[in-house]
Amino acid sequence: MNDDKHSDLQAALAGAKTSFLTAGGFSLVINFLMLVPTIYMLQLYDRVVPTGNQSTLVMLTLIVLFLFAEPSLPLQGSNVSRVPIGMVAGLVRLPS
Repeated sequence: MNDDKHSDLQAALAGAKTSFLTAGGFSLVINFLMLVPTIYMLQLYDRVVPTGNQSTLVMLTLIVLFLFAEPSLPLQGSNVSRVPIGMVAGLVRLPS
């Protein structure tokens, strides 16, 4: 019986592998985005403030806006929210 539960758990985890990888990739992107404002300010004070170059300011700002607008796209239509349901359905057997 212990082997049966172990194999059920392995089957449920294998079925949710792509969802776990998607969640891990999204987490990686979000953690990178947490560094973007700091890098933006460092570049701003290093490149824009001393020279007063407004084209550099515009380009840095457009890059930051693009980076903050992009992460919401991969979640549209993904199945990350269905991971717990799939795991529970794979582990629980209803009496017949």
